[in-house]
Amino acid sequence: MKRLMVAALVLFSMPLQAAPFIAIGDLHLYLASQTRSPSPLKEYLPTGEKFESWNRLASIRIFSNLNDPGAYLEGLGKHVVKDNPAAHYQILKNGSGTIVLDFLTFSDLSIPKPFAEWNLMKATYVPGKGLVLYQYAMRIYVIDDALPGKVIAERNKVLTAFANATFAEADGG
Repeated sequence: MKRLMVAALVLFSMPLQAAPFIAIGDLHLYLASQTRSPSPLKEYLPTGEKFESWNRLASIRIFSNLNDPGAYLEGLGKHVVKDNPAAHYQILKNGSGTIVLDFLTFSDLSIPKPFAEWNLMKATYVPGKGLVLYQYAMRIYVIDDALPGKVIAERNKVLTAFANATFAEADGG
């Protein structure tokens, strides 16, 4: 019994290693997935969320062979609408020159848990690295007349924070 207590004391006195996080306004999203190739991707979720049913997600992806942020975002918006005619997109620009792709798309309604997905994306070219794409997304699993209001409320809450976010990782520990 004494050994068990000593082991528990040692375990609980050790610092916990938490995942790094990024902040978009006051929302902290923790590193949940990372792939290295062909296009490096890091995905972040709020505490307690899982990939199977997330509500909010942020990501950073690098395309080493691309260099035009505006053309990429415009092309992506057109591609989203081509793949899903019910989707809508707009390109937003702020006074500091940040270009943001804002779009709403829908999953296949025949899947067991259909959803609407609203996204904000911005991109920048980093010499020697390539095009860096930043994303913030929200999934809504009830598609009804309240959907537009939910998207507008989220947009009003996070658009400026997203446009200003650096996506720099902070230590979660």
